[in-house]
Amino acid sequence: MRYRRRDTKTKQPDFSRIGDILQKALKKRKIPLDIGNPAVCDAWNQAVGPLISFQTCFDKLKNGILYIRVSNSVWLQQLQFMKQDIMEKINLTLGRKDIKDIFFSIGEITRRPLSKEKPPLRLDMSLLRERDRKIIEACTSSIKDSELSNLLKRVIAKEMIRKRTRESGFLRK
Repeated sequence: MRYRRRDTKTKQPDFSRIGDILQKALKKRKIPLDIGNPAVCDAWNQAVGPLISFQTCFDKLKNGILYIRVSNSVWLQQLQFMKQDIMEKINLTLGRKDIKDIFFSIGEITRRPLSKEKPPLRLDMSLLRERDRKIIEACTSSIKDSELSNLLKRVIAKEMIRKRTRESGFLRK
């Protein structure tokens, strides 16, 4: 009869992700750290739009549950009613069925940097005078690239409008 020796190797410890460890350590010291999934964060912002996005903050995605912090109980209640539609929009935006549920909680809202796609600049062109329009056209007429020309027109118009509203007392520093 042969005896087998027991494996005397010690059991290897369970490894944790460095991001989880760092997040826990910083949370204990009350230092916010955003190491969330930027694709899901952008999908959230796109699905809910700028108004709701301003009142909410993507927290994390864990096991198919999207955790969202909300500024107050009124928004929390409203978002509960919209939960199913939001999940469908996010999954459609991501192109896969990652989100199975959304958990809303009231908490501090930290502003994330805007995604690469920025909304088009909206200007009240009625504040421009005819002379201003002619100046803008003269400055940009030699630019052959239409996208660059339009961008430059908007920048010049915005600056003229800003100066005009500041001079007339609508804006104060």
